Amino acid sequence: MAGTFKLSNGIAATIRKGKRSDSDQIASLIFEWLRWKKERSPTIRDSIRAGEVVVAELKTGDKSLIGFVHGSVHNDPIHGDKRIFLTAFYVKPEYRGLGLGSALLKTLIDAAVLKHQILGVETSTMTRDAVKFYKKFGFVQDKEEIGEVFLNLKL
Repeated sequence: MAGTFKLSNGIAATIRKGKRSDSDQIASLIFEWLRWKKERSPTIRDSIRAGEVVVAELKTGDKSLIGFVHGSVHNDPIHGDKRIFLTAFYVKPEYRGLGLGSALLKTLIDAAVLKHQILGVETSTMTRDAVKFYKKFGFVQDKEEIGEVFLNLKL
């Protein structure tokens, strides 16, 4: 899972499993993304302990986190199976379009392949670019409701 990834602009990043010491930076990224202040540290630490968080960090300089993805294994009563559900996925705006999001998603897809599980995601109908991004990786739209699109990647 861990490895160095060179962004299309030449900057090197490391993609690795989240560590407990990443909790505050992940909380800051979530705040930057949602603009919603809420105590998340205990939940983030629990997710890291469960091995559900993958982060991208700058390889040089202050090694700050520039993105993360969270996928949780759960029993899906709707589909009647166990699957990994992508619950959070964020890349800092200045690092978008450089291949980092694709590398983070591929890491989660690889984890799903190893566990022989379906990878599911729910995204807003307002973000058609996100739907297009997931479909590029083979996700198939399951259904669409007002405000939400459900996609699954069958492995």
